[in-house]
Amino acid sequence: MITAMYTAAPAVLRRDTLPSVYLLAVLVAGFRWGAGPTTCAAIVAALALDWFFLDPAGTLAIYHPADGITLVSSLAIWLAAGHLAAGARRRVGAAEQREREARVLHVAGRLLGTPEQLDQNVAALAEYLCAELGTQACRVTAPDVTPTETDLDTSNATDPIGASLVPLRIGDRHLGTLCLALPPRTRRWTRDEARLIEAIADQVALAMERDRVRRELSELEMLRRTEAVRQAVLAAGAADLQSAARLRVVFARLRATLRRAGQTDANARRHETTLQSAGERKKPPVGAEYGRLEK
Repeated sequence: MITAMYTAAPAVLRRDTLPSVYLLAVLVAGFRWGAGPTTCAAIVAALALDWFFLDPAGTLAIYHPADGITLVSSLAIWLAAGHLAAGARRRVGAAEQREREARVLHVAGRLLGTPEQLDQNVAALAEYLCAELGTQACRVTAPDVTPTETDLDTSNATDPIGASLVPLRIGDRHLGTLCLALPPRTRRWTRDEARLIEAIADQVALAMERDRVRRELSELEMLRRTEAVRQAVLAAGAADLQSAARLRVVFARLRATLRRAGQTDANARRHETTLQSAGERKKPPVGAEYGRLEK
């Protein structure tokens, strides 16, 4: 279009401004499409400049050294500027992708940060990924389930789908699978999207592992409290048994003391009875005593 404009109105548009106008076209190609298209645009601009505007017109031959210097310097400037524009485009795209990844990972971390509601949070994260990545369905399957495309809820899908399956692992342990459905026209993820999905899968796996550890700690805490109550009951029972045993020992000693005291009293009474019996046998009858006195 630029060449047509300068060819149609040579009296209005000055030929010495043509390299600058071609430079703008190369920069636009670099910003819009990247390094390859901007290189092609720079080469096409150089050929158009040589063919249409450098003497002799209509050929690629260069008769004047100044025209050759102009053509070569213009091509070098166009290539350098185009590649700088393409690099800026790549950096802008990388920054936007990092911003997107940070946003998605932040949302994933916020949703998975509440272990008490892990199932609801994983379902909410699946809905968010469907909206963010443009998938038609997303879900997390259990480790003992082999996921397939039929496991995905695609009732609202308008096209046949394929499934992208990402395993959820912590070390060597398989915790489940992150299933993502995608339409046929985008069956392959970009490198950045694949890295983002793997990062989300790692976060989901960590959340599931934290939930498992939390449940195990809760069970261990319940067992610890139960054991503490059992030990307290046993200690109280042992104290009661020891008190009962002490009381039995005391009662046994008391009974033994009383029994000994009773035996002593019985022996004393028996000895007293024996002495009294012996004294009565030695004492003479009263009448006999009087008889001896009268004699």
